[in-house]
Amino acid sequence: MTQSSAKRYNWDSLIEMAGILTNGDQKAMGEIAQLVRGVFAAEHREWCEEMDVMDGNDPHEQTRDIFAYWLTGYLALDDEDKNKDKNPSAEFGAYIDWKEMTEEVVAQLTAADKQLGYSLDFEKIAFSGEEFTDQALNVIGNYLLSKGFALLSLNTNSDCYHLFVIQDKDRDRLTRLAQDVDFRFVKFGGTS
Repeated sequence: MTQSSAKRYNWDSLIEMAGILTNGDQKAMGEIAQLVRGVFAAEHREWCEEMDVMDGNDPHEQTRDIFAYWLTGYLALDDEDKNKDKNPSAEFGAYIDWKEMTEEVVAQLTAADKQLGYSLDFEKIAFSGEEFTDQALNVIGNYLLSKGFALLSLNTNSDCYHLFVIQDKDRDRLTRLAQDVDFRFVKFGGTS
């Protein structure tokens, strides 16, 4: 696809989306602003190289994948002192496999919740112990809906989930912003 035939997106929407997904974290919003301005890859070269997000993907997929992995706090580089400032500085979501153990999902969402400052106490969720990943995500989603929050996954067309917890009142706004850039969020729990 040539540049002239490529669909143009209002990437500025990503900054507000990041604000919703990170509960207004200014540093994360600034990093996504780098993505919008086209300087993210230069500023975070080693992380992007390790993630292999700059090779072969179309620009839309590159942007979506960087957005998703960075905001979930994906550590692409070894967690050593020399890489301390090269990985994302915080986890605002959870990156999980399609067959993740429920305990790991809860642990990652608990870590994200600490960064988000919502105090959601995921340990209070009652699981039967028989839930497969998607069922466990719906149980978590229903728990969050009862507290005024929503559990969403940014669809990256892969066999993993990029999970985010947001205030449910912001869900419609996030959905409209995501449409501006052809991103799709899936909600867990409830009916829609």
